[in-house]
Amino acid sequence: MRIAWLTTPILALPLALVACAYSLTPPRPSHLALDLPPGPPRIAISLVDERPAEVRSLAFVEWDSFGRFPPEEKPTDPPPFLARQVQVELESRGLPVTVEVADRGLPRIRLRTFRVRGYRQKLELEEIIARVLISADLETSTGSKRIGVFTAGVDEFRFAPNDAPIVAAVSDPVAMAIKEFSAKLANELYGYQSPDATVRQIADEIEIPINNDTYRNLYALGFTNNPLAIPLAARIAEHPEVLNNNPDKWTNISLVGGARIAAVSSLGTLHATSQLALLESLYENKDLGWRTRCMAAKSIGDLGNPEALAYLAAQLASGTISPARERGAFLAQVIELYL
Repeated sequence: MRIAWLTTPILALPLALVACAYSLTPPRPSHLALDLPPGPPRIAISLVDERPAEVRSLAFVEWDSFGRFPPEEKPTDPPPFLARQVQVELESRGLPVTVEVADRGLPRIRLRTFRVRGYRQKLELEEIIARVLISADLETSTGSKRIGVFTAGVDEFRFAPNDAPIVAAVSDPVAMAIKEFSAKLANELYGYQSPDATVRQIADEIEIPINNDTYRNLYALGFTNNPLAIPLAARIAEHPEVLNNNPDKWTNISLVGGARIAAVSSLGTLHATSQLALLESLYENKDLGWRTRCMAAKSIGDLGNPEALAYLAAQLASGTISPARERGAFLAQVIELYL
């Protein structure tokens, strides 16, 4: 049985976005069941926008020889979008929450970063690359917890004609970012996780020859918050070729790469502290693509323990990460979500 969040129709949800020719598609809620006690209490979550004024833009273009988004292709008001979609995702998992862009007290999300970056560059054809970065501090009665999210397009190359809207390329990374952020909130606020049966169901969907749903199922492993998912995610993060029928002949390199990135991401979402050495080795392997190394940095930050955070701080201080206007700055941008 295919897990519900892959097949549920997209809901028609109101968005607090300006009228525009293109807007971000509301992500499909996962409907991943959580093992909840009877009558979980409703929680009203405040979301306070503390992003610097210069980055208060939901989507923009960098390193783009063609110029920036046309005005009609640039959605705005990311805090209402984030609040609404997180609430829908958590409700789909059985959690009675309200997320409001206002300061109504604790628990409180202090939004530091919400950047959706889609940009074009010219190779043999036009390539559209998309990535999403979120950073927030969750304040509760027990203290403050940093939550970071990084997602990127599943294809190493996404070719499209010059008139293709960039927003179309960012919709999938945005959907994954919303689900990951929501899963982390559910864990921090409630400590809830999906039952073992849900993890096994997702694993059954993964243990087949690689296809277009594989990376989504691997992300879903992380969204369960269940440590039972760690061994499978670690196995694929280290050896993604196991997903093919014939390991000696990869049928689709992009699909294999996207699956590995999703598995690496799930190790962070699952707080797999036992996999810190694996994540460090992936980050340090310069033969891997930038997306894999960025995702390894993200997952190291997710672990949140002193050893992991000290490792990230050392990377920033090492002088080996490229300056802000160079491609290597992707690594610095991800690390800075956690520091």
